[in-house]
Amino acid sequence: MLGSSVAKEPPILDPRQRVLDLRVRAAEETVNAAKLYCKVTHLETVAAKLLIRRLELQEEAEMLTSTGKQHYAKMKEHQEAIAKREDLKATLGPEVIRRRDKAVKYASQASAKEKKMAETEGMIRTALGNAERLRRERDMTLVQARKFEAEAVRAGGPA
Repeated sequence: MLGSSVAKEPPILDPRQRVLDLRVRAAEETVNAAKLYCKVTHLETVAAKLLIRRLELQEEAEMLTSTGKQHYAKMKEHQEAIAKREDLKATLGPEVIRRRDKAVKYASQASAKEKKMAETEGMIRTALGNAERLRRERDMTLVQARKFEAEAVRAGGPA
């Protein structure tokens, strides 16, 4: 029964064996803490990469919004020119439609980028939350390892 708890194990009568067992348990806990630290570091790296991606998406969204606004402004200029001179309708009419279509297209693309930004932000929060949870678990594991080591020292010295 490898999975049995400590309370169910028979007491160890040999003090040297007890010290060695405690040191082994302390070492195992330290290794577990190191594994948790690796996971924490990985999650923080993932979060950093996601943050970079979110910033790229933000930049793309701002560029698309700016371009869309330029097309919209040009469309409004053409509409004003048509309102002043009806003879320009034949030449500027198709341009107004083309500019409106482009403005709508860019606004739609910017909206899609902003939606991806929000999703990425959620993924960042999740990764950092998991990293924090694992960091607390690692800290508790290190405390347990220190307790085992201290108990080993009290039970039989530095062996």
